[in-house]
Formats: sequence, C-alpha cells, structure tokens
Amino acid sequence: MVTQCPICPGHRYTYRFRITGQEGTLWWHAHSSLLRATVYGALIIRPSSGSAYPFPAPDEEKTVLLGEWWNAETVPLTNPVADAYTINGRPGDSYSCETTAKRIEKFEVRHDSTYMLRIINAALNTAFFLKVAGHTFTVVAADASYTTQYETDVIVIAPGQTVDALMVANASPGPGRYYMAISSYQSAAPLRPGSYNANITTAVVEYVGAAASGGQQAPALPEMPEVNDTATANRFYTGMTALVRPGRRTVPLAVDTRMFVTIGLGFVSCDQDQAPCPVVASMNNQSFKLPDADTMSMLDARYRDTPDGVYTRDFPDQPPVAFDYTNQTERLLLGGVAAALLFPGPQSTKVRTLAYNATVEVVLQNTALVGRESHPMHLHGFNFFVVAQGFGNYDTAAKQHFNLVNPQERNTIAVPTGGWAVIRFVADNPGMWFMHCHIDAHLSIGLAMVFEVGSMQISQLCSSTSIIAVNGQLPGPSIEVNEGDDVVVKVVNNSPYNVTIHWHGVLQLMTPWADGPSMVTQCPIQPSSSYTYRFSVPGQEGTLWWHAHSSFLRATVYGAFIIRPRRGNAYPFPAPDKEVPIVLGEWWNRNVVDVESDAILAGQLPAQSDAFTVNGKTGLLYQCANETFTAVVEPSTRVLLRVVNAGLNSHLFFKLAGHNFTVVAVDAGYTSNLNTDTLVLAPGQTVDALVTTAAAPGSYYMAVLAHDTMSPLAFAASDTTTATAILQYNGTSSTNPPAMPAMPSSSDSGTANAFYFGLRGLGAPAVPAPVDVSMTIELGLGQLPCDPSQTRCNGTAAAAAMNGVSFRLPSPETSLLGAHVDGVAGVFTADFPDGPPPSGTAMSVGTKLKKLSYNSVVEIVLQNPAAVPTENHPIHLHGFNFFVLAQGMGTFAPGSVAYNLVDPVARNTIAVPGGGWAVIRFVANNPGMWFFHCHLDPHVPMGLGMVFQVDSGTTPGSTLPTPPGDWVGVCDAQHYAAAAAVAAAPVPVPAPAPVPAPILAPAPAESPLPPPRAVDHKPSPNLPQRREHTGTSNSAAGRRAKGHLACFLCSVLLFFLLRQHKA
Repeated sequence: MVTQCPICPGHRYTYRFRITGQEGTLWWHAHSSLLRATVYGALIIRPSSGSAYPFPAPDEEKTVLLGEWWNAETVPLTNPVADAYTINGRPGDSYSCETTAKRIEKFEVRHDSTYMLRIINAALNTAFFLKVAGHTFTVVAADASYTTQYETDVIVIAPGQTVDALMVANASPGPGRYYMAISSYQSAAPLRPGSYNANITTAVVEYVGAAASGGQQAPALPEMPEVNDTATANRFYTGMTALVRPGRRTVPLAVDTRMFVTIGLGFVSCDQDQAPCPVVASMNNQSFKLPDADTMSMLDARYRDTPDGVYTRDFPDQPPVAFDYTNQTERLLLGGVAAALLFPGPQSTKVRTLAYNATVEVVLQNTALVGRESHPMHLHGFNFFVVAQGFGNYDTAAKQHFNLVNPQERNTIAVPTGGWAVIRFVADNPGMWFMHCHIDAHLSIGLAMVFEVGSMQISQLCSSTSIIAVNGQLPGPSIEVNEGDDVVVKVVNNSPYNVTIHWHGVLQLMTPWADGPSMVTQCPIQPSSSYTYRFSVPGQEGTLWWHAHSSFLRATVYGAFIIRPRRGNAYPFPAPDKEVPIVLGEWWNRNVVDVESDAILAGQLPAQSDAFTVNGKTGLLYQCANETFTAVVEPSTRVLLRVVNAGLNSHLFFKLAGHNFTVVAVDAGYTSNLNTDTLVLAPGQTVDALVTTAAAPGSYYMAVLAHDTMSPLAFAASDTTTATAILQYNGTSSTNPPAMPAMPSSSDSGTANAFYFGLRGLGAPAVPAPVDVSMTIELGLGQLPCDPSQTRCNGTAAAAAMNGVSFRLPSPETSLLGAHVDGVAGVFTADFPDGPPPSGTAMSVGTKLKKLSYNSVVEIVLQNPAAVPTENHPIHLHGFNFFVLAQGMGTFAPGSVAYNLVDPVARNTIAVPGGGWAVIRFVANNPGMWFFHCHLDPHVPMGLGMVFQVDSGTTPGSTLPTPPGDWVGVCDAQHYAAAAAVAAAPVPVPAPAPVPAPILAPAPAESPLPPPRAVDHKPSPNLPQRREHTGTSNSAAGRRAKGHLACFLCSVLLFFLLRQHKA
C-alpha cells in the first residue's frame, strides 16, 4: 500500500526496473504481512562485464542467507520469538531432531583459496553475530556499497543489512571441518528472559579432502560473543568506512532539510483499569499505519494528486516535546501536559514532502520510553551516508566529529541502543519512499513513515510545468570530444514517454542505427528501457548538437555537441581565449507533449511558445523572470561563441550590444571570415563566431528575437518576445543595467538573406561532379481531410508535403532501417518522385523513399513556392553535409543561375527562403536510411519530409555492417509474434561494454514519476541478437569519448538519464 496494492491470490504482477551504479549484495523479500519469514532470496549485482572488483578477486563466492524459522504459521504470528535460526534455510545440528546431515548447510573450501561470503540478514526480528571457527574476515562491502578493507573475526548484521566479506581458507591447525555459527545479538535493555532464542545455529565449512583424511570428527565451534555484547556490535558498525574511488558519490555538504526524528516504543494512553496500556511504536510520536486496502496505494494517490483519505503531508520535523530521550525513567518524571505528549495519538498515515534534489540530514534518536534497543532503520529508494553515530542523547556539538570524507554508505542503519545516528542523502528519486524499522514486529505497530519526494521546481514565467530533461539540466549536458573520437552514450529512459536521441549533424558513417530519428533508423526507447548509441566523429570539427527526435520532447531534451580539432591540431582561425556554448531554445508553460497532441488532434499548428531561452534561462525582460545566463569574460580577449538554435519553431536573430561577430563556422563546417553584427539561425543550425572583448568594461545584453518568416496566409503567429543573456567583463559592477542591442524588425528578411547568402566555405573539399541524380523538391503547406484519430478536427487538417507527398512514418512494428536490413516488405515504397506533380494535383499520403546508388552525386533544387501559405523552411539532411551552391527568391529558373562551385558553404540544415529556392549537392557515400525533413517540428507530423535509401557499395568499406546486438530498430511484427512462445521468459538486459573513464562527470538526475502501468503487460520479446560491429578509432591518441550522462539522469558510460521534472 505504499508503492503498490498487493498482488491478490491467483493474480500476477511483473516488476521491471534497471540497476545502474550499484554493485554488491542486496536481496528481495515479501513486503506484506510476515510472509518474508519464508519469501526471500539474494539479489547479487556484479561489476559490469570487463570491470573488476576494487579488491583482490575471490576464487569463489558463497551466499549466506540468515533467517528465522517458526514451527507455527507466520500469518498470523502470535509469538515474535523464532523457534530456530537458519543458514540458507537450514537450522544446523544444534536443534533437537536436526542431527541428519541434510539439515546443516555445508560450505566446501580449498586450502589457501579466498572466498567472498555474501551475507544477508533476512530475519524478521533478530540481529546476528556470525563467526567461523579458526578464520577471520575482511569486510569489503556493506549494503552493496564498497568499504575500505576492515579486518574482523566477527560479523554483526542487523535485519535487512548485507555484508560482503572475504575469508581465506587458511585455518590453523590446518584443513578440517569448522563451524560457521550465528547467535542472536539482543540490544534491548533490560533484557527480558524468554524474549529471544538463545540457541546457536550452525553450518559447516569443510576443507576439500577433510572428510576423507580425518573422518567425520566434530567441527570446531567458534567462541560467540555474549548475547548483549553491544560493545562488539558498536565496534563493528563504527569501524567501517567507505572506499573512496573515482566516480564514487561524495557526501553532500550543504544541507537543505534537517530533521530530528525520535524512534522507539511507547504506550497508547489508556484508562487505569486497562493497564498495562498497549505498546505502540512511533517516529516523532507519530505511529504509522498503512492506507486501507480498499483505497489506493500512496504512490497511486500521489500520481493522481488525490492524497485526501490516503495520507497527509504533515509528518513533523521534530518530536512534540524535548526530553532526556535515553533515560528510562524520564517518562515518569515529566508529568502533566509534557507526559501526555509522549503518548502517540491514533495511528495515522503522515508523510514528509521533500523538494527534488534537496540534501536531507536526519538525526535518528533512539528513545527509552519502553526499554532501549537498537532499531535497524531502512530507507527505500536511496542510499544514505552515515556521517556519525553514538550513545546517549544527540548533541549538536557532535557535528565537529562528522565524517564527511569517507562515511559508510548504507540503506539500513542499526541505530545504537540508547543512542543516535545521523544520516544524509540527496532526494533525487521522485516517488513515495518508505522509511521503517526492519524489525517486523515494530513495523506492524507503527515504527515507520514515508518520504514524498517531489519534482524539481523552477520558477519560469510565473508558473510551473512538468518537463522531461537529461541529467537534471536544461539544456542537457554538453558533450565535448575531439575529431576522430569514438563516442558511447547510454540513454536510460525513466520518462513516461517514448524517446530517441538524434546527434544532429554527426555524419554517422557506417553507423545509421545510431542516428536516432524515431521509426526511421530505430524504434523508440520505451519508458524504463535503455539504448546505447555508439558512433565516431572522423573528419568533423565544430559545433553540433543532440536532441530528442520523437514528439515535441526536443523542446527540453537537447544539448551541445562540440567537436574540437584532434589533439595537436589547431583551429584554422586565431585561437580563442575562451569558448562559450550558447544554446537558444523555446519555452512553453504547458507540457510540450500536450501542446503537440492538442494540435494534432485538432488538425492545427501548435500554440506558439511563451518565451525564448538562452542556455535554459529566459532573461530579465519577461514577467517574473529571475534568472539570466551570464558569461564573464576578460577584457581584450577573443571569445568563441558556439551558438545553437535548438528552438522548435522559430528562426532567430542573435545580437550582442557593443560588439560585432566574425563567423568562422556553421553546422560544424569552417567558413571564410564573415564580419557581421547579427547572427541568423534557423532551427537546427549552429554558428561559431569570434567576439573580441574590446568594448568599454561593463555588462552587455545578448538578445534573441524571432525572425518571422511566415506569409500573411500562414497558419499561426510567431512568438514576438525577446530573450536575453549577459556578457559581463570581469571586475566590473553588475549593478548598472546592461546595454541593449538594437534588434532588427522581426520581419527583416533582408538582414536574414544577407547573412545566409554571404557565407562562404574555405574551398575544400571540392564540389563533387558530375551530377548523377537531379531532383527538384517542392515544399508545400496545405490541408488534408481529418484522420479518424484527429478527434477534435473540423473537416480538414493542416498538412505539408514534398513533391505533393505528405510523408508518414511507418507503424510501430518496425523502423524503416529495420525493414531495410531485415527485408520486411510493405513498410515503404521506393517511388518518391524526382519532381513536383502537375499544378492542381491533390496532396497524397505515403511512406515514399528515394533510392540512391552508393557514391552517386545528388543535386536537389529546393523550391519554396509563394503561391501557398509559406515561410522559410529549415530543411535538414541526416547522414550528410551538402554544399549550398545557390539560393534566391522567386521561382528557380534552370540555366539562369550561377552556381558557386569554388567555395560554397557546407551545411546540414538549409533555410529555404519563403517564396524562394536553394540548390544543394552531396555525395551519397553513406549507406543507410537518411531522413530529409523540415526542422520546424510541427511540420514533421504534418508530412514535410522524405527519406533517402542509400545502397551499399561493392567493397567491404562501403557495405553497411551488421547492426549491433542491442539495436532497438529490430522491432518488426514477426519478432513480436515469435515472442508469444517465450512470453514468460525473463528479458535479458545487455551489460554495458567496458569503457575507460567518462569525459564528463555524471550530473544529478531529476524527475517526477512516469505514469504507473494500468495493467500488467506481457514481457517484451526476446529480440534476436546481432553481431556488434567494432569500429577503429581514427584518433591519433586512440581516445574513446565515453561515459554516462546519467537523463533518469546519470556509471562509466556517457549516460543520459531522462526524467520528468517540475519546472
């Protein structure tokens, strides 16, 4: 009832989750009633393939599950004291009727071998001492977190905890048979007779050959600690520290939320004639109860935003009254109102709401109102740092002794009997997370509470809205590589939407499955799934970018992709003193997926954006604006601005007050120097521009304004707002308002055309010739009859086409590249026309491709007619750069236009003027399926796109390699049908490939929750595995740019963790 309703008898439920960034021993168990007495097992997480343990590798691993056994039914359980303890389900030979060998667990070892014991305390109510006669242990991990090596002869383990310990089979006097023994550690004071099982449970550690050489002599029994040996327990618990190693999380230092929480047993207030009063458990005097089974789970109530009747958000940060918490007579001394406050009221369901990404510090203070004992407090959903623990009452002076360097990291802390512990964690996992005592007898009487972790809150234009973001950043992380590097990016989708990532402008030579457009080169990455993109960047330098290529998600899922020259090489322009990525975007106050969905259902264009952004911030000219991106620069230096237009719908003017630009590259292609005071970028385009900081010291606005290219007949208006950022000279005051540049009018096509037409390349490589394939593609907007799925459409819907064909992506069964590779018929046709249809021809709908022979030279005239509602169309070609040979206004007239065949600019995205044309040329030297579409996002679902199918050549180097085994493009119907026979089989999750250190550090992940599954679905099919193509790095240094940008996000690969967020 916390995160789910229970699975009813005769029903089933499938748990789906991913394990990232964790290694070690965990476990699973029932979490309803006392069924976990018998329903439990180990969950072992080994390092990813190719990675090693951070300690000497053991020769063998052995799992040691400690449990409790009742002869009676455990549901209901009338006696909390177990009849026996067990090791791997067996009670050993110290109990009556247990003399047969089958009732004692045996661990066979070889002399001088090292064994890793994965020890789990699965008991309901008992902490244990564990020893092996004649042997010692080296603890290397606890709760699946590595520790510094800790030498000990005894393991102390509370319910819920795990310990990984190395044991060398080097017993003295020599090989033989030795008891592994567990006994109860009873921390309660006073210790009541009959309140625990005093027996010792045994297993046997037997050396290979011992039975043959020495017969069946009785094993040696270790000397066990006293049952209440708290000193030994405390020495073990406090002696461990974390293993500090690269990539390990560090202790957060700035605390946002502090709580002081008393934990313990108490009495319910009752009349004298009812004495003794019933015992309850509480945290801060709040005794917890689960929601009623006829309501809904707490997580469901949170998701539906209907907490009323399920839980309240008023768990207190402090106890109702301060007292001498560990003094057993204190309750009797208080008297009056104070004493009454120590009696918990009726049980309730209270939660503490935490802001997303808040650093939380909790002091867990044991109380002694009904005796003293250690409480193993377990937190779901997080690991926490144990920064301090001690006996008596917590004193703030203990802060000076906090371990903020290498504290152990755990999920279950045994709060010392008559003492306290301080834990610290980051609330970076949205949801409802149970915190409770792992002594089940205490959980059932109320020793629990729930943390409700919310979503990140960003103040943007006076409102909040949910967004999907990568690694908790807007924009997402910049990826910075060198020319020739190999890149590996693992995308983990913890958002509620299907998603893909496109590497805009990356040529993807021989790696089309890494290109990213949904249903073109791959099927989308479904929620709770992942996919790893692997590609190289040979022969490319400059600024590109990455973005979502499914639905409107790219409004918030985007970031820069920077390719610097190969190490040892220089830029072909004066080296800058500083580089500043400037990523321009658009912002909607609404959920952008809803914005697109509403438009499609109505057959209209989506609502305009509410603001523009510079590096995710709107600037100070908007209502309620309070954040502005500021770039601090030194006077008299050269600054390289790497400008990206990541906007969905808007061409943009970009200016910097008091400064001019020298353009040196566009779309990661170098240009001859173009001096200008205005940069113009269509959606998808990038510009690299040098700025010399030679103005008077001060602050200067960078300003962004839409270039409205739409004709009066167009379907929608533009966003007319202005976003700003600040260029501030170092050492100058920021109190004076920055200078504002004079912006062009939004309809200033003259300035835009002067910029676009003025760009020139460096003259190399040469323009390819002769032309093998000539095409004219007419771009058109129009209308089509409403589709039946467009339930809000009124007769006709806005549509778009290339050469009269409104493009449709294939159905979800297979991607175009998947159909091409697997030879699946009926997914597309290869009959895209080479020219526009006769005037007056009705628009058609289809998935039509143009086949190109390998290495053919293709020339395309892109005509943007003025006879229909029109605007500049930024046309983007995947998989290639093209030369812009000519562009102009009006109708293209063959033979009357002079081509630039000397130094044309090379691009991947061309802004075809409204009522104008452009001529591009490229070599089809990259086999695959390559999308060619308008980069105004609303125009893609309307149909303004097509696909080039480039065939393989005749040599091995020109033949499309076999796709990698985890390629999600393999999703056609035949695999789904074949999966029916194995529907009950587990879904294999491929381990990430071994990689060196990441090129950028993981960032904290953020998100609210994906929607819960309404019903349990059948398992995904076991897709056929393909041999992975291994490429060779072209980097002179052989460096591989890899790591995890951890969206939902953030391991050793470049890792995108996608999550939903509140903004």
